[in-house]
Amino acid sequence: ASPDPSSRAGVEALLETLLVSAPVGIAFVDREMRLVRVNNAFATVSGLRVDQHAGQRPKADPERYPHLNIAAIEQVLATGVPVAGVETSGQSAADPGEVRHWLTSYYPVWPSRGALFGVGAVAIDLTEQRHAVDALRRERDYTNALIGAMHDGMAVSGPDGTLTDVSARFCEMTGFARDELVGTSPPYPFWSADDEARRKSQFAFERAQTGHTGDRDLDFRRRDGRLLPVRITHVQMRDSEGTVTGLVATVRDITDLRRAEQERITLFAAERSARNRTEILQQVTAALSKALTPDHVTDAIIYGTVPLVEAVGGSILLEQDGQISPVV
Repeated sequence: ASPDPSSRAGVEALLETLLVSAPVGIAFVDREMRLVRVNNAFATVSGLRVDQHAGQRPKADPERYPHLNIAAIEQVLATGVPVAGVETSGQSAADPGEVRHWLTSYYPVWPSRGALFGVGAVAIDLTEQRHAVDALRRERDYTNALIGAMHDGMAVSGPDGTLTDVSARFCEMTGFARDELVGTSPPYPFWSADDEARRKSQFAFERAQTGHTGDRDLDFRRRDGRLLPVRITHVQMRDSEGTVTGLVATVRDITDLRRAEQERITLFAAERSARNRTEILQQVTAALSKALTPDHVTDAIIYGTVPLVEAVGGSILLEQDGQISPVV
């Protein structure tokens, strides 16, 4: 039968359907704290059939009813004021080896006239949601631990370049606090004030936005103004549909690397200079061995030793009787 939904029979039929088919536990308790009626979802936890609950006293057997908070029921009976958002936990008869979690709420049931009739209880099973949250928290903690262990800094930005997160290492490298960086857009506070260096940073960012990722050596600026040579790698973030949702930048401080490279260049130049000096000395020695006149000797010395010391010219001075005079 399908009674008129606006009639009393129709309303009762609708409530009966909701009670029986609701995926959450529903129970009614009278003023003597006795169960009057429960639905299937509620009965699954207690381990009794639905028809076996009438007259049961949850307060006398709380372990059978871990999804009820007796103190909250007593409070509603005493005050007539609903109590919502009470968390409970315990073992369900359906899953005796697992601790489950519920979010419960309690409402006064008033007849059309007279005193409070009892309390209606709603219990929502949060176990799977709690497990998902715990798994997400563990994954987040694991990811944060990996990021924290990295020697490189990390910065995350949206598609438009607005920074949404930075790692502690990145803040340590640049000297800026997290709240000074999150929410900023290019040009970032850590970009160099030098026009050429800033153009390189802007170019690297724009290339990353278009999908051209890779390593680039740039010059950033620390908060105290000091130079910060970095090697930055951009990677695009995409959602399940392949849409770009932002960029992740891994930033490595290459101060020591650049210093080592400069030292290598200096050592190479010194080695080359020493090799050139050796060759020049050999040439001077050979020229002197063939010199036949004083002019040949002075020419060999001047034209050999001037480039040896990287000078632009030179003179030979003669000391005679305490007097020094130029010869060549």
